[in-house]
Amino acid sequence: LLGLVESIGDYAFYNCSELSDLTIPDSVTSIGTDAFAMTSCDALTVGAGLASVSKADFGNVRALTVNGSGATVLPAEAFRGEPVTSVSLTGVASLGAYAFAGTPLTSFSGMPAGLTTLPEGLFKDCASLTRFTDFGSVTEIGVSAFEHSGLTALDLPDGLTTIGSRAYANCTKLFYAEIPASVTSIAEDAFAGTPISVLVMKGAPPAGLASAGLPAGAHVLYPEALSNAWDEVSAEGLTFVKRSSTGEFAPPDVSQNWAARTDIYAHCGPLTADETWAADKVHLVRNVVTVPAGRTLTIA
Repeated sequence: LLGLVESIGDYAFYNCSELSDLTIPDSVTSIGTDAFAMTSCDALTVGAGLASVSKADFGNVRALTVNGSGATVLPAEAFRGEPVTSVSLTGVASLGAYAFAGTPLTSFSGMPAGLTTLPEGLFKDCASLTRFTDFGSVTEIGVSAFEHSGLTALDLPDGLTTIGSRAYANCTKLFYAEIPASVTSIAEDAFAGTPISVLVMKGAPPAGLASAGLPAGAHVLYPEALSNAWDEVSAEGLTFVKRSSTGEFAPPDVSQNWAARTDIYAHCGPLTADETWAADKVHLVRNVVTVPAGRTLTIA
């Protein structure tokens, strides 16, 4: 659209089913009723003129880019249930609850700089979202923020202090998680319904760990240097195991039923040679394992 346009009238692009790319210039400050209703937009770029951006004005968007004014907002349920797969934000002040819930989102960048609490249900039911790293300045993950998403790992930032109720509940592909030392509170059922088998704690025991909903049989690994703080911690169904200063498992305590466990192998970082991982052993992947070109990883 031409940069001189200030307003888009009612039904201006109604039923444009083959509209592939759309750029709304900074000059546009208002959009009429159903201006883009019944359209299907592969890529939408929104300028700084609009105070609010949502499916009320733009439906069936797949790739969303917002170049906001610094005060631009995406309100509650802004694109809930829409076919959005990628989001890139700049100049956005806030995100509403459930703004991207139920979308096939796979990538997100541009967390608003002033946002300290990830809104409730922001990425709930995003089954295609397997990794999330852009937390910006967030120190608290809100209620159900990632509930029933497709996450396969947690990439939580240092500085995070609180994980809200049901934040990761029913993430059925989440088998392993690391919790930064900065986390002091984990709310009730934060991990309910997940198959987490190993939870690596990097700091002191957070409040609420026992009621976080970890599955029976999960192992909580804690730093050997903080043994005094962890030795008094217990929770029904959980096994607590100390790690040495190098991050490896410390010699297990017989009472924790780990006495015979010699089949645990830790992996991290790029492969420096071809490797074969025995299928009948337990392999703990810390952070990311990569297979460079020319290297081979075999599980047999």
